[in-house]
This record gives sequence, structure tokens and C-alpha cells, in this order.
Amino acid sequence: MKTKLLAAVTLATLLSLSGTFYETRTFSQETTQKKNTVETKGRLVPSGSRSVKSLQRSVNNDLQDKTPAPPKKGGPRGRQLFSSALLFDNRTPWYIELYVNGIYKGEIGLYGDTYISTTGGSFSLYGIARFRDGSSNTWGPLPVYLGSGNTFTWKLYK
Repeated sequence: MKTKLLAAVTLATLLSLSGTFYETRTFSQETTQKKNTVETKGRLVPSGSRSVKSLQRSVNNDLQDKTPAPPKKGGPRGRQLFSSALLFDNRTPWYIELYVNGIYKGEIGLYGDTYISTTGGSFSLYGIARFRDGSSNTWGPLPVYLGSGNTFTWKLYK
């Protein structure tokens, strides 16, 4: 009888401890996600600035590129190569060109959102809104480290 009671008490203790661990872990993940958001105000750059001219909107594809598709696009499942994402959140009335590590990745529309699937690692993010008078508004460069399986959000303001 004492053995059954001891086993029941031990089991109840283990279950309650595992529930506490799970709750702590879940809360920890939520706070980590909140830390992966950065808000940045743009900076007006006069026309002819070297920093803006150095980034060109050209994309040259490589016919020999063997990068596999992410799982959501029919790529292999299992160990997910593209398990991380960069989210650009445009909070301005302008179109913004997006650059990751100096490479043009696309344009985000006014008040729009754009996701870029990627592997984890270190990145340098940059954004440019060009205007008709030759001036531009810039964001960055913003150095970011993105762990595997995480999402980083960059909110771009005027």
C-alpha cells in the first residue's frame, strides 16, 4: 500500500513540475519573439548622396543556382533550410526598396508587409524610398542576427 501511495505522489509531483516547465518555456518564447522587432524612423538624404547611389536596383540571376525551394513552395520537408523569415512592415505612404546584405530583394508597397524566407544567420538590412526630386529617405543599415526558426520584424516609419 505504501509503495502505491509513494508511486502516486511521485507521479503527481513529476507531472506538476513538467507543467511548470512547459509554461515557463512558452512564456520565454513569447518574450523572445517580442525582442525580435525593431522600429526605425527614416532619414532624409539629399539628392546625389553616395550611400544611396551605391545600391542599385538590379537583380542578376544565376542559371546554375541550386538553392532548394522552401517547404511551403514544394521543397523538401524535414530539416527545414528556410525556417526563418525577415518581415518588413512599411508604416509610410511610400514605396521602399529593400536590400539584404547589399542585394536588392524587392519593393514593399505603401503601408504594406513583405516576408523574405531565409536561413538563420547575420544580415545587414537597408531600405530606400526614392523621390522625384532626387532626394530619398533611408532606413539602416541595421545589423541583425536571426536564429534558426525565428522571425525578425523591422517596422519602418517616416
